[in-house]
Amino acid sequence: MLAQLKNETIRFYAYAYLQSFAGYNQMLKNEYGSVQQHLEAKHISTILLPIPPKWDEVKEIVDATRAAIIAREKFEQSFLSLMAETKTLLTTLIDGNKTGKKT
Repeated sequence: MLAQLKNETIRFYAYAYLQSFAGYNQMLKNEYGSVQQHLEAKHISTILLPIPPKWDEVKEIVDATRAAIIAREKFEQSFLSLMAETKTLLTTLIDGNKTGKKT
C-alpha cells in the first residue's frame, strides 16, 4: 500500500513540486502506453522529492499552492452550479416549446 501525505504542508509542497518542470519530467519518465499515456500511483511513489532544509523556506510556495487549490475548488463548485442552473433553464424552455407555451 502506498503512503499518503497526511501533513498538509508536505502535501501542498509535493503537489507544487509535481507541477514543476522537474517533477513533471520525473512523471514523464515513468509513463507508459503508445497511444494513451498512463501513470499509476506506484509510479508517482518512486518520484524523488527534494526536501527543503527548513520548511519556512518554502512557506510561500505552500501558501500559494493552498490558495490556488482552494480557488480551483470554488471555481469548480461555481461551474457545476452554473451548469445545473443552465440545464434546468434549458429543460424548462424546451419543455415549454413542446407544449406550445410562449416564453
